[in-house]
Formats: sequence, structure tokens, C-alpha cells
Amino acid sequence: ALSGRGVSLVSAGGAHSLFVSADGRCHVCGDGRYGQLGVNEVLRVSKPRLLDIPYVVTDASAGHLHSALVTECGKLLTCGDLSEGKLCHSEDHPLAEQSLPPGISRIAQFSPVETEAPLVQVSAAVRHTAAVSRCGRYFVCGQFYGDTPTLSFLQLGPMEPSRGLPLGERVIQVALGAHHALLLTDRQQV
Repeated sequence: ALSGRGVSLVSAGGAHSLFVSADGRCHVCGDGRYGQLGVNEVLRVSKPRLLDIPYVVTDASAGHLHSALVTECGKLLTCGDLSEGKLCHSEDHPLAEQSLPPGISRIAQFSPVETEAPLVQVSAAVRHTAAVSRCGRYFVCGQFYGDTPTLSFLQLGPMEPSRGLPLGERVIQVALGAHHALLLTDRQQV
């Protein structure tokens, strides 16, 4: 499925993978029980399958049970397990449905998230998602381990500068782990 496409970006999640080709098309494969493949009805895809979305994808990140994409126009698209706010959508989102196993709420197709600025980069982890805007701000949604879920579940909210980012520095990349986040600034500081 990817032969001759020139893959430019890959991301591995809990049990699924994302591949972005040089022309901005996104392919998915793996376990989709929680909707993390964004292909709606499919529970498992054994070979990379092209997503049918009307966007050119510039960045992609596979979390544990969810996926996040950034488009060339700066939109964030998410799908997968809705718990803990990691999709930046509320549990009563119009596309929300019950998944298999029962009791898990999911969004099984990529759904746009409203953001206050166009985005350029995204990172998805176990319980949270983070993104960087074109102007160098960073945003998070979901829950970090040990924290109460106080982050906005409806939209991305800027982290407060008091969390360690010196004034005047722009974030150019965010990377999430299960228990931590790394920010890289335009002054090559972490």
C-alpha cells in the first residue's frame, strides 16, 4: 500500500501505526478497537490503509489508544478513546459511540478540534495530547499521571508560562511520554 509513495513520517502507538507519505496522505494499520485508526467500522487493519480524509497531513502522532494529525492548514484532527480528554473533545461529542470492548467511549473517525492558532506539530501519549502552534505556543489536553483532570476537555488550552518556559522563547517541538513532556525552544533549550 505504501510502495512508491515515499514515506516521510511514521508514528507507532500502543498497537497501531501511522504513516504519512511525501504528498501528505496518511495511511494507518493495526488495532482499531478504540477508533484510533480513524476508519470508523474497522477493528483491525493488517496492511497500511489510506485514510479517506479531505486534508493534506503534515504531522501525525499515534498515542496509546488514540491518534492525532495536523493538516497543512494547521488544523488538529483526533480520533480514538475519548476518556481523560486526550482527544480534546467532550464525551458528549456528536460522533461519540461505544466501542468494543463495551463501556469505552470513542470517536472512530478523525474529527477537527477547535484551536486558537494554526498548529504545526503534535504529540500523543497515553492520556494526553500536546501541540505546537506556528507562533511557538504549546497546548495540551487530557490528563498527566498523578494530576486531576483539570485540563480543558473541550479545547486545547495553553499551559501557563510559570510551568518553566522562559518568557520570549518559542516552542518548536513537543514530545510526550507516559509521565512527562519535553519542550524544545527556538533557542535550542529543553
